[in-house]
Amino acid sequence: MPELQPYISDPFLRVLQTLIVVQRSAPVSTQEAVKPRFTIADIERELPDLPKGFAARLPNILALEPATWGGSSGGLPAEGNWWRELRREIRQYREATTLMEYVRPGHQRGLTTGHVQAYRPGRAPESTRKPGHAGNYLCAVRRTGGAS
Repeated sequence: MPELQPYISDPFLRVLQTLIVVQRSAPVSTQEAVKPRFTIADIERELPDLPKGFAARLPNILALEPATWGGSSGGLPAEGNWWRELRREIRQYREATTLMEYVRPGHQRGLTTGHVQAYRPGRAPESTRKPGHAGNYLCAVRRTGGAS
């Protein structure tokens, strides 16, 4: 699906790299567990040319992608108070500059046993999939081997 690359995969990869920078620049503390958080406003501030339609769907996209599984999230996108924590595991995607690098099997090593058992190629894990949801764009790329 190369025709969707400028609308879905390119913005996703830009967001992914931005989130990796956020996670890596989080302060380290020996006194408490620090989990960096971000909001849609943070992403839009860092990536002002991000397509508005993509930004509006970003909370749902990130809930389904292996790079951003786990961590807490809260608020409602429609109310403008949505946020999500970033886990350290997102760092394993720091060299992913293309969609095929993102979906390559080596990146799956960060998944927990629960994710591996629940994951079926081409579909989001049962725990993250909404009823009637058939998967996501990036899973479709995994199925077809399309886009780069």
